[in-house]
Amino acid sequence: TTEIYTLSLHDALPILWNDGDHELAMNYVLENIKFLDQRQETQAQVWLYWTLGVYNYDLKNYDNSIKYYDQTLAIVRVMTRYNPDLEGWTLLGLGTVYRAKGLHQEALQYLEEAKGFSKKYNQWMQAARIHFELGNIKLAQKQLAEANEAYLESYQIRKHYQIGRAHV
Repeated sequence: TTEIYTLSLHDALPILWNDGDHELAMNYVLENIKFLDQRQETQAQVWLYWTLGVYNYDLKNYDNSIKYYDQTLAIVRVMTRYNPDLEGWTLLGLGTVYRAKGLHQEALQYLEEAKGFSKKYNQWMQAARIHFELGNIKLAQKQLAEANEAYLESYQIRKHYQIGRAHV
C-alpha cells in the first residue's frame, strides 16, 4: 500500500542524507510528494513534508523549514488517524527552527506546546530534546542557571532511558 511505501521511503532517506547526497534526497522527497499528490494521498505525504522540514533546517534554510513543518502540522491535525507523536515532533522542529533564527519567544511557544504533547503521550525522547532546546534558548539569553537546569533535565531523561547524546 501507499502507507507502507511511504514508511519505507522514510527509512531509506536518511541513508542518502547521511551520505551527503542532499540534493538527491531532497529531489527524491519532492518527486514522491508529487506522486502522492497525483494519487490524492495527502495523509501519506505527511512524513515527507516533515522530512523536508528537517532537511531544510540542517541546510540552514530556516524559512523553507518552517514552511514544510507548517504543512506537516496542517495535515497531521486533520488526519483521520491522528498521530500525536508526529505533531509533537513537528512542534519541536518548529521550536528548534525559531530558536536557530533567534526568535526566542516564538521558539518557546512551540517548545512549550511540544512539551505538553511529550508529557501527555509519554514521549521521553521528545522531552529530552525539548529540554535541550530550552537550555539553548536560556543560554542565548544569558540565563545560565535556567540553561543549566534545562540541560540537566535533558541529561536526566537520557540517563534514565540509557540513550546517548546522538539521540537528542
